[in-house]
Amino acid sequence: GSSGDDESSGYEESCNGTTTVANDWTHANSVSVSALDGSLIVSIRHLSTVCSFAPPPALGGINWCVSSELPGRSNFSWVDDTDQFFDQHAAIQLESGNLLLFDNGNARVEQGWGGGGQFSRGIEYKLDAAAGTVTKVWELQTAYDSHQGSVYPLLESSSSSSSISGGARYIVHVPNMGGD
Repeated sequence: GSSGDDESSGYEESCNGTTTVANDWTHANSVSVSALDGSLIVSIRHLSTVCSFAPPPALGGINWCVSSELPGRSNFSWVDDTDQFFDQHAAIQLESGNLLLFDNGNARVEQGWGGGGQFSRGIEYKLDAAAGTVTKVWELQTAYDSHQGSVYPLLESSSSSSSISGGARYIVHVPNMGGD
């Protein structure tokens, strides 16, 4: 094609069962500061990967990555393959070291990876660096949404009135119930 069109400005990729010209091949969609150690937690949606990068001023070094689609890059293996996330959003690391994110589930829904299933979910994982494993702590399944969603911890408070829904600790936000 001519200079500047999609065909010449990207390269062909195959991901989640589709082949396309990839101009946004990583789609880093969130960066947060770890509540555990101040590192930068980066969600790389199109690779179904979350990485922790060295905090300022040492920027650049990778502390760890957890990935459903790049097992050779992941520092963790899945205790249960059905816990894998696909095309996630809003990854944060909690003070406990656990990872919290919104799992859109694109490859699970569209390709049947990780056990299949027509849902998205807010999910928390325990990362065990010593064992090299990642394990689901809890999840809240929602209607499938291919491209939006987030999950956030509620702020701690000594007031008993801060508890909602029988003591819920998280808010799961799905703006486009039902997908595209």
